[in-house]
Amino acid sequence: METPQQIAHKKWSIKGMSKKYAVYVLPKSDYIGYTTQFNQRLAKHKSLGRNIEFAHIVYETDSKEDAKRTEAFLQSSKEFKGSTAGGSNHRHIYWSKTNNNYRVQLTVNGVEKCIGCRKDLQDAIDLRDEFYKLNN
Repeated sequence: METPQQIAHKKWSIKGMSKKYAVYVLPKSDYIGYTTQFNQRLAKHKSLGRNIEFAHIVYETDSKEDAKRTEAFLQSSKEFKGSTAGGSNHRHIYWSKTNNNYRVQLTVNGVEKCIGCRKDLQDAIDLRDEFYKLNN
């Protein structure tokens, strides 16, 4: 079995990948995401305990906005982790089956961060909105 470090250094046959955005699927983990560094992202998923078997790129683009829209569309079509369809129907708020609560997760300075967890959906919405107010 490959380690996250081995995966990060693996060569993927993706033309110009460092310049393009890739929308990818982890079918065994019910996960859809986008990245410009597919192999490093897979290594991160593996280090978080996600099953990366059969991971594949479904769409490539030069536009970050296009990648975001495609990711959102695919997530809304099935109950994937990270999707509003599979969670709370509120942006950046996700249901954690493991912890039995709502997780507020945002990207801060390019880093994905969990802002906090709440048992009640409205409390999670309030936490997210308060974070937006304080940081915008």
